[in-house]
Amino acid sequence: MHDREVHVGITATRLGMSNRQIATLKAKLRAMQKSVCVVLHHGDCVGGDAQADDLAHRLGIQVVIHPADVPSDKRAYCKGASVVHNPKPPLVRNRDIVNAVGIMFAGPRSKQEVLRSGTWATVRYCYEVSRPLVMLQR
Repeated sequence: MHDREVHVGITATRLGMSNRQIATLKAKLRAMQKSVCVVLHHGDCVGGDAQADDLAHRLGIQVVIHPADVPSDKRAYCKGASVVHNPKPPLVRNRDIVNAVGIMFAGPRSKQEVLRSGTWATVRYCYEVSRPLVMLQR
């Protein structure tokens, strides 16, 4: 067990991350685990958040969930998190995740920025607050 915790966040498409994005995230998290205790924060959406949650549990990483107050078919209802925050509007929740972590991972569907995308809105907020960001390439 490491003395220092590093909180990381994930924002990803509801359509799910590609195999390459998942593999890159896994490699990055495993590398971090060699020197620190990693805690993963995500938004509990179907797709990329659920994939990251599953990966974190398989790697023995603690999970913190920041759900959005969205229709139930958009929520993943992931189990086993150490903390589940109260639901908030998606854009507010996304900022909460960024503000709670030291580094963000983003698994967008497209290489180009998209308006009206929660993932890309979160990426823009990371830039705005100078949060370190790792883009997971498809």
